[in-house]
Amino acid sequence: MRFPELNPARLALSLVLPQEPPTLGFSHRGKVLGYPASLVKLFYLVATHAQLEARRLTPSKELSKALSAMIERSSNDATSLVVDLLSETTSGPAPEPVALRRWLGRRESVNRYFAAWRCPEFAGIHLVQKTWSEAPYGREWQSCYEVADNRNGSAQMRSPFCCLRSRAAKWSAAGARRQCWRSWPAFRIA
Repeated sequence: MRFPELNPARLALSLVLPQEPPTLGFSHRGKVLGYPASLVKLFYLVATHAQLEARRLTPSKELSKALSAMIERSSNDATSLVVDLLSETTSGPAPEPVALRRWLGRRESVNRYFAAWRCPEFAGIHLVQKTWSEAPYGREWQSCYEVADNRNGSAQMRSPFCCLRSRAAKWSAAGARRQCWRSWPAFRIA
């Protein structure tokens, strides 16, 4: 066995082939729930491309570099920039309650985007936090630890098969997005 430390009973794997319906795929333990970890980065990638298509984000070399690093190397620093751009927020010192509420409202932008799809797989999805190598500070810490139920995730998001199946079906319906999926993760923003 090439990777003897891998235990099939602890591994979940899903492969989805985006195409015209019906979308085909395979899953090994794909409905098993688990900690989403860097899976949130896939959602941030999708939301970023939607913002680019809607011309709410401006393509740039910096954004292209960040998206590539976020997906190809799972860079938390790159993800931080992407979250800032999507939500028009930044990290910083802890603000007063009124300013924090306004900041938290902006961080809900990705949630609002996926809620608009009205897909059962995305019911209750919650994507408001950056990914961290160590720990959050300032307003990020407030958002994560002082605001109840404000962590990234949902039961549905922890099922990789549900996430990928829904995403592939959505991209199959839109040629531009399908093209993006086929080139992922080696995409570039012109």
